[in-house]
Amino acid sequence: FRSLDDALAPAAGFAQANAAQNATLQRLVREAARADGLRVLELYAGDGNFTRVLGAAAGVAVEGDRPAAARLERLGLAGWQVRPASAEVAVGRLIAAGERFDVVVLDPPRAGAADVVAHLPALSPARIVYVSCDPMTLARDLTTLSRHGYAAERVWPVDMMPQTWHVECVALVSPAANRP
Repeated sequence: FRSLDDALAPAAGFAQANAAQNATLQRLVREAARADGLRVLELYAGDGNFTRVLGAAAGVAVEGDRPAAARLERLGLAGWQVRPASAEVAVGRLIAAGERFDVVVLDPPRAGAADVVAHLPALSPARIVYVSCDPMTLARDLTTLSRHGYAAERVWPVDMMPQTWHVECVALVSPAANRP
């Protein structure tokens, strides 16, 4: 971060309440994505919580909330383009343009990513890293991905607020054909 202001979400933005466990989430996403030197698409990028740590050579960060997209753009992350659009619209445009990505990272809201997951295989990612705050929508979306030739390799739960129901999950998904 260039300043403390870059590290903090504004009142109108979103940030994980548990900073220590957010650091765990960031580490898990970075390790699962293995994006160093690769081309990455990040959907539901918010203020760049994961964008900042991915280490991609080039990336497209998509965020539908224009103020959050503007804050992400102000970070000036080298090699990243910020697209202020809904994930559904952005994915449709990227597919129409014939774009391909090595890795897709997504961190959708509680409702999940039903609007885009069936279309992600058209972008040919070798890995999809899905961060979810709702295990039920994660299961639904992983089922959709499995119908399109992808399978979960591993899911890591992160207990964000001990002794509550709030658990984030990081799922690593890859083409089923790549499995032994």
